[in-house]
Amino acid sequence: MVVCFIWIVLMRWLTGIIVWFSIFAVLGVISYACYYSYVQYYDLKSTNVTGTWGYSEAFALNFSYYLKLKETWLAFGCGTATFLAIFVLLLIFLLDRICIAIELIKESSRYIVVMQVFMLFMFFWTMNFVVAMGQMVLAGAFASYYWAFEKPKDIPAFPLSASLYRTFRYHFGSLAFGSLIIAIIQMIRVALEYLDHKLKGSENRLAKFFLKCLKCCFWCLEKFMKFLNRNAYILIAVYGKNFCTSAKDAFFLILRNIVRVVVLDKITDYVLFLSKLLVTASVGVAAYFWFQGKVTYFSNYVPTNLNYYITPVILVIIGTFLICTCFFSVYAMAVDTLFLCFLEDLEMNDGSAEKPYFMSKGLMSILGKKNLKPVCIVSVEDVRDVYMLIL
Repeated sequence: MVVCFIWIVLMRWLTGIIVWFSIFAVLGVISYACYYSYVQYYDLKSTNVTGTWGYSEAFALNFSYYLKLKETWLAFGCGTATFLAIFVLLLIFLLDRICIAIELIKESSRYIVVMQVFMLFMFFWTMNFVVAMGQMVLAGAFASYYWAFEKPKDIPAFPLSASLYRTFRYHFGSLAFGSLIIAIIQMIRVALEYLDHKLKGSENRLAKFFLKCLKCCFWCLEKFMKFLNRNAYILIAVYGKNFCTSAKDAFFLILRNIVRVVVLDKITDYVLFLSKLLVTASVGVAAYFWFQGKVTYFSNYVPTNLNYYITPVILVIIGTFLICTCFFSVYAMAVDTLFLCFLEDLEMNDGSAEKPYFMSKGLMSILGKKNLKPVCIVSVEDVRDVYMLIL
């Protein structure tokens, strides 16, 4: 695939050279095949090798047997000579049409390069859209758990399916817009990398300095927008508002609780990285002993006599790390969703009977908060009626 891409790029500027080089390369290969066939034929003929075909050799399965016959090389020589003559005649009679084809290939190469840029942009947009959809679906499922007042009684049935339906039904535009922003930033970064590659041989230090600054700024911008989009998708899943409103609310919510956000983010990253490292190391050690033949429990079912056991161990470690990354990304999304819901809960509610907290009792005990029980107000008339009923 890489070679094909490089070849297409080269055809934009070197179309004529490449086409004529390809034609003469084919012509040279056919000519050499014809020459080699006749050389082999005359060598076998000069050595007086008999080419008698016996009954037992007529259906020989060994191909090397036929290569020892001069008739085989004569047939090869005649065939390649005929094909060479046809190819030369076609080349002579179709010379004008080949020149027209070269010009058409040049135009096609220019258009294909533009299409490749467009396809690269669509690839970025599609990948970011898929990631965004997964984040919003998970956020909707986890948010439905948090905002259930009595857990697990009030948790809705099939929360993941319900979140997937809401995402498809109401929030496709928000996902497309958020992923479009990331795709545009990534395309700008690709353009900056292309300019940096072009300026490698330049002596303009000022231009290189500004280019490095732009690359750094857009790298930071991409990281920031991914972080903001992730939190915006969470609020979209909670409230169902549009992308811009949710992004603004998420930004100011995080800004009001910046210390908590930084501490939670760093602790979560550390715990998840340590978890991925421990799981990958455990599976890697187990795979090492297994493929080395020290674990004989499954020896009757799995062959362990490998000549190079390091290669499968490395593949197992890489696969384990990728799987762990997928699993723990779901866990990280759960932490971020519950954290934003927790911040919203603190700002909207005060623990009163009208505005109770939705957080768990563990969080309320850590924060020193509690929900006040509703006070039942009984009138004097109600007490008198109950007293008369008892009598």
